[in-house]
Amino acid sequence: MTLLTRMRGALALAAVIAAGSATVADAAAVAPTTPCVRYIPGVPSLGLTAAGWAPGAALSFKVAGRSVGSGTADASGAFATPALALFSPPPPKGNVQSVKLTATDGAGTTASHTIKLVRLTVDVPARAGVRQRVSYRAFGFLPGKRLYLFIRRNGKTKGRFVLGRPKGACGRLTKTLPYMPLKRWSAGSYEYLYLHSRKYRAKQVIYGYDLKISRG
Repeated sequence: MTLLTRMRGALALAAVIAAGSATVADAAAVAPTTPCVRYIPGVPSLGLTAAGWAPGAALSFKVAGRSVGSGTADASGAFATPALALFSPPPPKGNVQSVKLTATDGAGTTASHTIKLVRLTVDVPARAGVRQRVSYRAFGFLPGKRLYLFIRRNGKTKGRFVLGRPKGACGRLTKTLPYMPLKRWSAGSYEYLYLHSRKYRAKQVIYGYDLKISRG
């Protein structure tokens, strides 16, 4: 399968999910603004807060041992990523992974917090019989908001299917459908596009890929 770049929809999704709030502790602490951080290639999605640091302390942040950014504590010893300057987390191993978020200052003080990373994706088999029923496993979508699959070809929608409502902080669901759900189809390439909107709008596509269907 060839992944399509759906930056606008993915960026909007990341901004909505990263708009939460974290609990601030008295001692040096760091925490994400959402309990499950979406990994979206090329889209900054990690918001965090830090508190209990020395005023003006230079802070560096890592996720799973990899540097993701830096910041400066304010006069109260706190820091928060600006809404338009989120950090980019590293990709998780698999689709969901628990990792350490750490903050360190110039004096060597370190604070950490365990977070979950989820890859924004929909897993389906690379190959299957056209009418074979397979699992569509979605990760990283908005919890509780209905998810739709649109199948399009030559700029036209051929079918729309309700997958359900993702659950949990990491926005997961599994739906069983035929590999090619359309009742009428012909051999060729189709776009499989995933939206939270029941009406197709190109700017609201969150994730998608091309799938080549053959009769052989």
